[in-house]
Amino acid sequence: MLCQKSVIGLGDDIDNGIADGDNIERGIADGNTPWELTLGESRGTSRASRLAQPAIDASVRESHESLTMFRALSLSIGQLGDPAFLKVLAKSLALTLAIFVVLGIGLYWLLQWGMGWLGLNEASGGALAALAAIAIVLLSGWLLFRVIAIAVIGLFTEEIVDAVERRHYPEKAALARKSSHAEQVRVALGSVGRTIGWNLLASPVYIVLLFTGIGTAIAFFAVNALLLSRDLGDLVAVRHVAREQRRDWLRVTRARRLQTGLVSAGLFMVPVVNLLAPILSAAMAAHMLHVREDLGGETKNA
Repeated sequence: MLCQKSVIGLGDDIDNGIADGDNIERGIADGNTPWELTLGESRGTSRASRLAQPAIDASVRESHESLTMFRALSLSIGQLGDPAFLKVLAKSLALTLAIFVVLGIGLYWLLQWGMGWLGLNEASGGALAALAAIAIVLLSGWLLFRVIAIAVIGLFTEEIVDAVERRHYPEKAALARKSSHAEQVRVALGSVGRTIGWNLLASPVYIVLLFTGIGTAIAFFAVNALLLSRDLGDLVAVRHVAREQRRDWLRVTRARRLQTGLVSAGLFMVPVVNLLAPILSAAMAAHMLHVREDLGGETKNA
């Protein structure tokens, strides 16, 4: 029987489908982010090896992802005493309150003008306008608070995510790209636009479901959980995911972001807890950015 021999010279690169040390170092040196490796763009991982990965049972995956979500929430709650968290909490609450006050004053002047147009004298018209403005702001607060709070926290997300990464993922903090204020404002405005637009589109459904008693609340929760999953993903991805790769990243992380959105939406519905919801949501999103399951289902850092 004839035997074939193949001699491989020293320094030759063998593509065996396994990313070796040189592959990883070269990827980092080229500026590749951790999520580029997650999206299968590592130089050392061949398409054939990715296709050959064993399938994981869906129920096992969902179970471990749920555990990951609860761990992210637990870690976020445990860091509430962090000075960086407390600083952002104070600034975000103060700014949110200021926005509500400005909205209330603007509404008061508009209603007072309307009362005068209807022929009411200044005293009675002013009193009615003030009461109406306060009532409207209070009644609409549960709708507007989520919109305003997420937009406000978007201005300070860099501080929250940086604090989370420095404590739990120092190696990721070293690789993070600092987002500009302009980019943070753009993401925050995008969040406000999506929230207002989609809730307006869903308003006919909300109205129809009023007759069911609970249907409107469930629909509102579902719509805003989906919106939060996108908003929170955008808020934290700016540090690690290149803009041209965001679409792929959003697709790959859809299930994980939805879990974050569901928990965040739940936090916003609990009185008092909703004041902490923006901080906790941003922290949870940071944790979920960096954790993933390996092929065996074990939770690891990304």
